[in-house]
Amino acid sequence: MPEKLPIPGLWKVIEADYPAWLGFVIPTAAWVFFLFLWLTKIGGPEIVRMAGPVSLLTAICLTWLAIRYAILRAHFSRAVKVPGKIVRYLHLQDLGRVIYTYVYNGQEYRVTNYIHASTRTLFIDKLTEISVAVDTRNPRSALVWNLYSGKPEDRDEEE
Repeated sequence: MPEKLPIPGLWKVIEADYPAWLGFVIPTAAWVFFLFLWLTKIGGPEIVRMAGPVSLLTAICLTWLAIRYAILRAHFSRAVKVPGKIVRYLHLQDLGRVIYTYVYNGQEYRVTNYIHASTRTLFIDKLTEISVAVDTRNPRSALVWNLYSGKPEDRDEEE
């Protein structure tokens, strides 16, 4: 029986998952920009009007992040760890794409995941064998477990 997986924390999800990372970094950058313009008075007295749109953007992005995290928590609550192999890894600036295969219940699947390419996730390009978190209800839905566990060597012992 494949191993059940723990649910990764929010910060691990933000570091590994590109859509979740965007939900965090967009409002952060907007507030840094707004505060810079307001505190340095470069934006003039009219900059205060930007607080509303920045707050709205923050609400939208944090809602997106919460929904994305809930989706991933549900995935990991049903997931089991199986061995997989990376077919191809590509990255362009901060967006990475991992294409990999795995076998679950005797059937082979090929999946593509988009990840946040950062110093914490770039180890993936050196791996050929990975651990995959497969949703038991939908075996076509899988994530690279090594990215969410934070351990490049996180592989099953029997492999």
